[in-house]
Amino acid sequence: MPLPNHCTFHAKETRCALPPSFVLSLKNSDGEFMISAVCDDHLEEMKIIITSLQTKKSFPSGSLVIQPVKIVGTNCIKGTEEDYIEIELDRYKP
Repeated sequence: MPLPNHCTFHAKETRCALPPSFVLSLKNSDGEFMISAVCDDHLEEMKIIITSLQTKKSFPSGSLVIQPVKIVGTNCIKGTEEDYIEIELDRYKP
């Protein structure tokens, strides 16, 4: 699932430019739903905001699930001649 390039927290007119470190989701009887992706600096503040909104009944009830962002890297094949040679050589390995 693609994530935003930056933290989803913002105060007044200022948005956080840091990359997200955590995915926040809400788990209840209807399932689990992603609600935010925040940086390390704003995690605690976002937890307070969500809890406050749930208390005011402005936000669905449920338990907050916090998971660290997992970075996945791939060895991309770009279609260069070197990639094709590597694939052909791998086919003939014993």
